[in-house]
Amino acid sequence: SILFGNVVALAQRDLKRMLAYSGIAQMGYVAIGLATFDGPAFAGILVFLAGYLATNVAAFLAVAALSGGEREPHPLADLAGMGRRRPFAASVLTLAMLSLTGLPPTVGFVGKLFVFRAAIDAGLVSLALVGIFGSLVSAGYYLRVIYMLWMKEPGRDVAVPEEDVLSGAAFLLVSAAILVLGVLPGRLLDMAREAARSLPF
Repeated sequence: SILFGNVVALAQRDLKRMLAYSGIAQMGYVAIGLATFDGPAFAGILVFLAGYLATNVAAFLAVAALSGGEREPHPLADLAGMGRRRPFAASVLTLAMLSLTGLPPTVGFVGKLFVFRAAIDAGLVSLALVGIFGSLVSAGYYLRVIYMLWMKEPGRDVAVPEEDVLSGAAFLLVSAAILVLGVLPGRLLDMAREAARSLPF
């Protein structure tokens, strides 16, 4: 799942298709924790899934704010120059891409760290190495989105919806979740450990 999802996502030129295939890879990281099958691994899975949920919500909210409509294609080329046109939404999408890559100080880094560490502690070093390699591959397409947003000149004018108070509040909420849970993951980890201990197996 990790290798297939990341390699196919790397070839995509439509943003939503790219995120869909990256989701396959992300579930592969969850499978590493399931293969470990112990308390720390399950706690790591719960932290990872909480971070993935916040990050994916942020990514799709930002994509909606930077595209012409839900029924239209979402080519990566249309993101060119959006950092200047819509800096708020572009910043949220940038943060989401960094979190999906697994870079600090985001919650995506914390989730992958716990999953990989649990696998290594259980002796599944090869699985952890596959996960790390997959994360390096994913950096190729996640960072390409950031490049398009901030460094690429726009090729055509793309109609985007007007920003409003509700979307701004949603952006602030998901961005805070990504950063706060990345910098201060203690409370989330405590909850995940308690939930893992409650499992009957």
